[in-house]
Amino acid sequence: MAQKPRFQYQKRTREDVKERANNRGGNFDSIFKGNFKVYKVREGKNVVRVLPPTWEKPKHYGLDIWVNYGIGADNQSYLSLSKMKNQKDPIAEGRLVAQREGDDKLARALQPTQRILMWIIDRNAEDEGPQLWPAAFTVDKDLALLSLDEDTKEVTYIDDPETGCDFRFHTEGTGMMRKYPAAKMKLLTESPLSQDADLQAEWLEFVAANPLPDVLNFYDYDHISAAFDGQARINDEDDEPKAVGARRPPK
Repeated sequence: MAQKPRFQYQKRTREDVKERANNRGGNFDSIFKGNFKVYKVREGKNVVRVLPPTWEKPKHYGLDIWVNYGIGADNQSYLSLSKMKNQKDPIAEGRLVAQREGDDKLARALQPTQRILMWIIDRNAEDEGPQLWPAAFTVDKDLALLSLDEDTKEVTYIDDPETGCDFRFHTEGTGMMRKYPAAKMKLLTESPLSQDADLQAEWLEFVAANPLPDVLNFYDYDHISAAFDGQARINDEDDEPKAVGARRPPK
């Protein structure tokens, strides 16, 4: 009798497991292409390293984006077609309707939120590699102020892979009450991005292959209009929205 072949277990790669862990599911619209890891701010202390920009002629390590959060029954997020592409935008149309009807609460809910998108390394989870962080505008502004010496006018280039520095900040409160007190923000000691030269090169190659403008995922007018089904939500800086009534924009 022929011997049955022995079962041989085939391990998945670490990359395969990470990709599955980052999978958003089939019904979830994302403002980012692919399955990039998105950084989640922790309660209390956070330490991150900002990675350098890798697109043509950058003026900042971060990229200004405008996002409409809490759209539709599924609480979706969409990049603003009107603010970022100067295109016809169903959410902007809905906001104009709300303004004309004097519904200030709804108009505020449909106002896109400015975020500063950057690639970062979470020092508490370096194994995750580069992560996208759509940081609050106020956080980025305070970080820029820390980077510019008020007396000497010298600039600390925090994103320099060799001579930059980590950025420590704290959060206070949760949800709608979460704050990022500037008094607790600090630039840490100058250091290379990683003590492991090969790992540093790997991270830099990754962000070079995925410049921030290229990771953005824009949906067209019809797709957003279909999702904007009469519901919107007021969001806070951590994307934890509170539901409010809304109207579908006129077709």
